[in-house]
Amino acid sequence: MPMPDITLCTYTYNDAALACGLIASLPSWTLRPQRLLVVDDGSAPPFALPEDMGGMEADLLRLPENQGPGKAKAAGLSQAATELILSLDCDMRLAPGWLAGAVPLALLPDVGIVGAPYIADAGQGVVGRYLKHFDEPNMPPGDTHFLGGGIWLFRQEVWRNADGFGGYAKRTHEDYHFCDRVKRLGLRLVAAGEKARQIRRLSRIAMAKRFLAWLGSSLREESRTPEILEANALNLAKYLTQRLEYALRVNEPLFVYLEMLLLAVYGASHCEGLKKNHPREAAACAGSLQRGLTELCAPFPRLTQLLRRDLTALQFNPPVTTEHCPVWQSALDTLATLVRGGVFDHIENFLPLLLEEDADRADFSFYTAEPLP
Repeated sequence: MPMPDITLCTYTYNDAALACGLIASLPSWTLRPQRLLVVDDGSAPPFALPEDMGGMEADLLRLPENQGPGKAKAAGLSQAATELILSLDCDMRLAPGWLAGAVPLALLPDVGIVGAPYIADAGQGVVGRYLKHFDEPNMPPGDTHFLGGGIWLFRQEVWRNADGFGGYAKRTHEDYHFCDRVKRLGLRLVAAGEKARQIRRLSRIAMAKRFLAWLGSSLREESRTPEILEANALNLAKYLTQRLEYALRVNEPLFVYLEMLLLAVYGASHCEGLKKNHPREAAACAGSLQRGLTELCAPFPRLTQLLRRDLTALQFNPPVTTEHCPVWQSALDTLATLVRGGVFDHIENFLPLLLEEDADRADFSFYTAEPLP
């Protein structure tokens, strides 16, 4: 049985090196797509296809201004006319035999999308190591309820029958939306093959913004009353404790700073949920978390300066309040234990390693440029 024609759709926004790297990796695949479509989501300067495409048919679709991943994918996937479509983010790298092994699955009439588990392979910087430890989806092979939008292989008829994204307007979370549409058609989502690698190197600010883009709306939605916020804060404190213990167990004390930064922004997102009906309590909770973190860091001037700068960059820097709010005390007590144990002294001494990454150890990410949701 001959292999069907396949179009590879990928997407770039100010990350031309990653897109060109993906294209350069195609000759190593045991099965190559016949066509390539690159969607340039408003890059400046505009993306240009490499001169040597190795005989592959290649087209470039340029959007006049940045639309975000959801609309960029919808634009590209709607133009693909082959029997199979492989949608692949430009920072994903597939194992050479993945596509050849996934095609027979994608052709099964009861399968909607075939995807792949992936690992974070973003280098040996602090943030890269953090993502490798904490950002690897637990996706065993087989049927699943969700496939992240970084890697999708599906029949064109699946896209057509689902009416694509159906006019989906949000910048992100298009993968949840499309997976739901495909499941409503009665089709399976299948994770298959060797793990892919996601190689984009993120700054800590981009990393925090990415997590907030994924989780921020749900955090705000969950904490609409003081009682619910208090319960969520306790759960966040337990989660923080587990991750801090793990960070020290694997001898990564600088992960503690990243966890503290995420606590600040996750906590502020929870407090945002109170604003509509409980503005005074929301301000007190956000301000007391800021005060608690400030007091913990006060003996460490470089740490204090960095945290203040990062929170400002993330637009989460509420006024410190003198009003007492015990919601975050459990999390702050956990961090205070590390202060007494000398962990913060170690962080203070090695903060230059984080600052080095600000200069040259990150790829462009639209999370860096976009406002927080």
